[in-house]
Amino acid sequence: MNGMTDRRRERREHQVDADRRRAAVAPRRLRALLVGGAAEVRRSVREVLARQDALAWEAESVAGAWSAIRRHGPDVLIATTEVLRGGGARFVADVRRFDERVEIVAVVDTSERGRRALRDGAYDFFVEPLDLERLAVALRHIGETVRLREDADLLAAQDGGPLRIGGLVAGDPRMIRVLTAVRRLGRYDMPVLVIGEAGTEKEAIARALHALGREGRAFVKAEAGALTSAELARTYGQARDGTLFIDDVTALPTEVTAALAAALSPDGAEPAEEGRVRIVAGCPEVAPAWAEPGTVRGDLHARLSGASLLVPPLRERRSDIPLVARVLMRAVAGDGGHAVEIGHDTEQALVAYDWPGNVDELQRVLAAAAALAGGSRIEPRHLPAPVCEERLAPSEDAPTRRLRDLEAQHLRQVLIETGGNKSRAARILGLTRWALQRRIRKHGIDESRPASAGSDEREPPAA
Repeated sequence: MNGMTDRRRERREHQVDADRRRAAVAPRRLRALLVGGAAEVRRSVREVLARQDALAWEAESVAGAWSAIRRHGPDVLIATTEVLRGGGARFVADVRRFDERVEIVAVVDTSERGRRALRDGAYDFFVEPLDLERLAVALRHIGETVRLREDADLLAAQDGGPLRIGGLVAGDPRMIRVLTAVRRLGRYDMPVLVIGEAGTEKEAIARALHALGREGRAFVKAEAGALTSAELARTYGQARDGTLFIDDVTALPTEVTAALAAALSPDGAEPAEEGRVRIVAGCPEVAPAWAEPGTVRGDLHARLSGASLLVPPLRERRSDIPLVARVLMRAVAGDGGHAVEIGHDTEQALVAYDWPGNVDELQRVLAAAAALAGGSRIEPRHLPAPVCEERLAPSEDAPTRRLRDLEAQHLRQVLIETGGNKSRAARILGLTRWALQRRIRKHGIDESRPASAGSDEREPPAA
C-alpha cells in the first residue's frame, strides 16, 4: 500500500510540475514585419505594434524583406508604397504563394494601389495618412485570426487521426500542436528552441524541421557541453546551408554562448543567404535560470526563442504511448524486418508507467523486451518489473503479485541486459556469483537465451 501511495504522490507532483510548465509559457504574441516606409510612418506603426505587445522587425527593401520573412516567420507583413512600386508590384502575391498564412496589410498612396494589393491577396489596405486606430483594430483581428486558425488546425488534426511527420507521431492535442508548428516552421530559417525533459523527442523534431526545409543538406548534431569556440566555428562550417542541432543549450560554456549569440544577431557573422545555417537548440527547462535578462545567456535565449516548441513528457500524453511504441518497434525491426507485436496487457502496462526517461527509456525497454520475447508477441512478463508493477498499482482490488515471480522476472531482465554475463549481473544485483547461480537454479531460468548475447562468464579486462 505504501508503494501505491508513493506512486500516487509522485503523479500529483508530476501534475503540479506540468501546470507550472504550462503557466511559464508566454501567451502567443503576434509576429509582425514592417517593410519600407518613411521615418514618420515607421515610427507610428512601431508604436501601434508595441501597444499590442507584438514581436516586430523591420526591413527596408524587397530583398531585405525576403531575408527577414525566412528568418522570423511573421504572422503579418505591413508593406508600404515604397516596396509595392515597380519591382515590388507582385510582392504581395509572391509572399502569399510562399506561405498563405502570412497576412499582409498594405499602406499605400492611392486606393488603386490598395485594391491591387487586395486582388493579390492582402488582408486590408490603408491610404496615407495612416489611420492608426483602424490599423490597431486590423492587427488585433489578425492576431485573433492566427489563434483561431491554430485551434482549427488542432481540431482538424484530431479528427483526422494521429498526425505523423517522419518518425514522429501524435494523437494528444498538445503534441499535435507541436507537430503542426513543425510542419509550418520547416520552410523558414529562423532558430527554433525545442523545450522538453531528458529523453523527449527534441532531436527527432530537429530532424523533422531539417527534412521539411533542407532535406539533402547537412544535419550536424553538437553536444553543448563539449563545444568550444573553435569547435562551434567548425560545426558551423560543416552545417553550411543545413541545420545545426545543439543539444542542451544550457550547458554551453560562456564564451561559446557569446559566439553563438553574435552569430544569431541581425548584423552577426552568419552568412547572408546561400550559406545560412539553421540553428535548432534543445533546452531542458521552460524558463531556465541561466537565461537571466541582461546577461549573455539571456541574450542568446531571446534570439533562440522566437519560435519555441514545448514537448510534453510521455506521462502527460499517455494516449500517445501505444502509437509511439508501435513506431519504435518498427524501428527495432529495421528495413524489411517484421515488427514484434505488443500484447494488449503489455500496452496497458506501458500506458500506466510514468516513463521518467520518456521516449528514450521506452525505446530501451522495448528493444530489451523484443529480444527477450524472441520474435513472438511482447507480453507483460517480458517487461522490467517496475513497468509491470505500475500497471497493477492503480487497482487496489488487483491480485497481489508473488514476490517469487517478481524476483524471477528481475533476474531474467538483468541477465538479458548484461548479455548473460553473470559477474556483471551479480554486481548489479548486489550478490555473489554463487548466490546468483543458486537463484537462477531456484527459479528454473533458462540460461541459454541470455547467454546468446555474450556467453563469457567473466568480465572483460579493464582497458
